[in-house]
Amino acid sequence: MGIRLVVGMRALPGKREEMMAQSAARAKEVREEPGCAQFAFFQDIEDPDSFMLLEKWASQEALEAHWERLRARPAEQREPLREMLGMEHYEYDEE
Repeated sequence: MGIRLVVGMRALPGKREEMMAQSAARAKEVREEPGCAQFAFFQDIEDPDSFMLLEKWASQEALEAHWERLRARPAEQREPLREMLGMEHYEYDEE
């Protein structure tokens, strides 16, 4: 069973370009992780500070391993670049 995440986020005022650069670099890293089938950011054409992240994972186990790697990363001391607006989680069968 595969997993699809849809994550909404908004760049903080004046942080859009920095957020986009950081997100692009991070996406390249995550796409190399085992079980990652998609990790892509999309920008709203009517509100350029609003973004969606689409993630597709081969299994719940692959997603959990991704989250473990995320938690194991050193805490960043930078100021925040975005606010999270919500996350949708779907399971699917590939046929």
